[in-house]
Amino acid sequence: GLDPTFRGGAPERNGLYADLLVTTGMRRQEAGALLLLDLPTRKAGQVLHHGRLPQEICKGRRGRRYRVTEFLMRRLDTYHAGEWQDLVQRAQPALKRSRESLKIVTDFDATRVRIDGRWIRRDRLSIEDRACLATTTEVSDRLALPCRADWLVPLQVFPGTHGRALTTDSWTRIFSVASQRVSALHRTVGLTPPMPVSPHVLRHTFALRFMEEKWRALKEHSPMAGNARKAYMVANPLMELAELLGHASEQTSKKYLRAVIGASRGVVGI
Repeated sequence: GLDPTFRGGAPERNGLYADLLVTTGMRRQEAGALLLLDLPTRKAGQVLHHGRLPQEICKGRRGRRYRVTEFLMRRLDTYHAGEWQDLVQRAQPALKRSRESLKIVTDFDATRVRIDGRWIRRDRLSIEDRACLATTTEVSDRLALPCRADWLVPLQVFPGTHGRALTTDSWTRIFSVASQRVSALHRTVGLTPPMPVSPHVLRHTFALRFMEEKWRALKEHSPMAGNARKAYMVANPLMELAELLGHASEQTSKKYLRAVIGASRGVVGI
């Protein structure tokens, strides 16, 4: 490959985390705190699957729906059958050493988990609680994640090698190191390095793509033009985008509409 010195510990996990951000608009702490139990229930024949982010992991405690493509769900299946299993195996010594500080889930249903004999609503679990959730193989089998009988199984979608959720600072470092390596490779072959990518840049990317697709579809398939088209975008796609991003006000989301309209006129920038 281009970089024979690369020794990334979990490239599939990190790539899927990035793809989740750029296709859903999640914030880094939201994706990092996501549990296997939070993933959407899939329905045959659908290309988009809908889940809900619990209020405790969202900014301003504004829980909201999110959408995951069938393509990404299939990639998550592959990850959970492969690299995720390797991460869980590597985490076993750390998990067993710290068992007393873990919150062990012994049962679950559609909205709750059972910990220490008590049923707790999943949307009431804090980010700190979610970071140390684990379960037994009897429970993980119900999630179609067969593991060795003596394992403790972390319930995070993206666990670290210690068996707990990675912190937001850890994700920021992962992106920073990756951007530095990409820049170094570009300089090695005489190319100008691209703009560094951070979790928040991917959130911006999702929002811009969303508005661009809505604007293009409206332009191609609707007779509306000028101010009428802009009014429709404000009243419909903008409201949807604000909900998907978890913005308290549509005014916060308007910069993406302004950028799309500006680009259609040859003006670049947010």
